[in-house]
Amino acid sequence: MIAKRLQIPYTDEDFRLYKKLTGEVRIRQLAFMLALFKVKRKAHIQVGISGALGNGKSTTGMVMAKYDSKYTRILLKVYQMKEEAAKVKFGLSHVIISPKDPDSKFIRKPDPWNAYVVDEGESFFSTGEATTASFKSTRRAIIHNRKMHPSMYWIFPNIFKMPNAALELLEMFTMKLDVDKALNLMPSRVIQLPDKFDRKYIEKMSKWTSIFHLTMRHHSAYLNNMHTPKVKEDSKFWKGYLAKYEKYATTDAEKQKKNESAKLTLFKEVATMLDKKVYNFESKKDLYMLFENMLKNEHAKGNIQKIAENLSGEFYEYYENKISEKLVVSLYRIKDAKSLTAAAEDTGETYEN
Repeated sequence: MIAKRLQIPYTDEDFRLYKKLTGEVRIRQLAFMLALFKVKRKAHIQVGISGALGNGKSTTGMVMAKYDSKYTRILLKVYQMKEEAAKVKFGLSHVIISPKDPDSKFIRKPDPWNAYVVDEGESFFSTGEATTASFKSTRRAIIHNRKMHPSMYWIFPNIFKMPNAALELLEMFTMKLDVDKALNLMPSRVIQLPDKFDRKYIEKMSKWTSIFHLTMRHHSAYLNNMHTPKVKEDSKFWKGYLAKYEKYATTDAEKQKKNESAKLTLFKEVATMLDKKVYNFESKKDLYMLFENMLKNEHAKGNIQKIAENLSGEFYEYYENKISEKLVVSLYRIKDAKSLTAAAEDTGETYEN
């Protein structure tokens, strides 16, 4: 089924290797087929891994990337690419913590055929729609680096907060149900869909958590359920990973929180200006001009035009959400008022709104 969905042309020798090396273990079978896809199709692999805090997303990404690297080396040797095979490895430098991590350079310029785990995927992909320059830059890098045939395993806390522009890049999505359990979705490559992983169906089925793993079998992209082993916590690799995470994730999170707070304050001020008709806008271009002028007045450093473009795009989404929230509150007030009126008619009492 994996070969069919990924459109992999395979031989009897490929199948013999598959049976010999994977030993009927699903996570190994999956890694082998992803490696075969890379080698036979001269392609690259993008995998999303999502799940609740503590469900072992990072360890699953590391185990899959390790097997991916192992099988890629073997297959490159089989197909007479021994020099390339010798360069394929997986270590701490292949686990990318955040944009602040020096190893994040590999997202744009990966070593050929190597596998990488991007531990904080949301740091690179905005949780809103794809409006920011950093999002566009990351997306463009993924598309351009495909000639290096890398595998990228992206860790996301929540599939529902991923923009469609990020989802449509993925070949597969792994949903962690627990530390040792996962569910894999792999849409067919034959048809391109705006939302490849049918989030509406996933949201609907997630209401029944006890049978979620069974109902998801009816999802159009469902592939299989999978046991997920953990990285040994007393290993040198895991201790090195924890040290690296502490160095690049904590500081980055604090800085991001501070920046987001400052941005929110700015957005609230601009929203107030618009609400009070101090400034009128008819298009995103008007917003862009407003932010550009504000940045010039503050003598901001860097590419003011690009920063203004990012801010206007993000603010437009923020302001639309703000208006929607007001509308919802108003509708609920109307609903409550009607309920109170009905109650008054039943009891003969009078309620003032």
